[in-house]
Amino acid sequence: MSDPYYRLLFAYPRRYRRERGRELVDMYRELSGDRRRPTVSEAADLIVGGIRERVRAVGLGGLSRAVPAASVFTLAALTGLSVYYLLVFELHPAGGESFGPFASIYVCAYLGWLVTAVTAAVVPGRLARTSAAVTLALLAGAIALRFVGGPWNTLHLYMGLPLAVLGVITLALPAATSWTARMAPLAVAAATVFTVVVRPPLGSDGPAMMGTLWEPGAGTYGMCCSYEVPSSYPLHLAAIALLIAGVTAALFHAWRGSSRGAWTLLVLATPIAALATMWLSEVEPFRSVSSRFTGWNEITVCIAGILGILLAAVGLPAAVVLLTAARRITSAISSFRKARSRSA
Repeated sequence: MSDPYYRLLFAYPRRYRRERGRELVDMYRELSGDRRRPTVSEAADLIVGGIRERVRAVGLGGLSRAVPAASVFTLAALTGLSVYYLLVFELHPAGGESFGPFASIYVCAYLGWLVTAVTAAVVPGRLARTSAAVTLALLAGAIALRFVGGPWNTLHLYMGLPLAVLGVITLALPAATSWTARMAPLAVAAATVFTVVVRPPLGSDGPAMMGTLWEPGAGTYGMCCSYEVPSSYPLHLAAIALLIAGVTAALFHAWRGSSRGAWTLLVLATPIAALATMWLSEVEPFRSVSSRFTGWNEITVCIAGILGILLAAVGLPAAVVLLTAARRITSAISSFRKARSRSA
């Protein structure tokens, strides 16, 4: 159809478009008044709604409710990492190319995530999501400089990959949430500041010349390629913290008789894999597979990370779909047998 609203229904399953498409379009047209074309927010709402329906149709309906919940966890991880890198690395440039008084152009993204955390606490909803989108764009620009070069210092690609994955999920920040969830990212930021100031005896087990997490050696910011390097180890720790938080949420919701926590943990598996990129590049089979494409460098590390991300983002949901389908088939067979036995 030529109706601009109806064309946006491409995201919905065919059966849904056939049964409820016209009703949905009429509702949006009634709300739009005299406007003939959908706004950007209406278009995004329709497309997201279509994706949600497709996800529900294949048996992953719980993901639509879990992604906003997971976004609170990812924003908390981003604020904690941002505070750490700001205080430990960005405020102490090691010479050479830099970004003004800071060590790299990544400082723009770090500050952006902190602004997003404050916005999400004070004005949750669209404004917080807009802040997250702007920050993600700044991060994408910083990553792009690695390819095109530029006058400012940037970091290895494996540093930007997990931050980008966390940022994508953070785009789903909910408008209505509890006060605890709204304050969680700021609480993580405050805890990180306290940890950096106190400097507990937490080492990365790397060579002594690399320094410590609190006093890293010169030139170790974004150094490739070991997860024990001071600038890489916090990503590893963030992956562990996110896993613990996700499992805790899953157990808590399971105790209350809800599967919401399990779905949230399923969503968090992808950013956890992204944060563990450097670690995955050192374990099999990721190391062997990724090293076949190129020598041991940041590209190899990113390939290992992407493999882990695909396994978490595609493999795990696919496994859930197959298990759900198998359960439905088993239930249908059982019902058929019972009906047959009663008729006999």
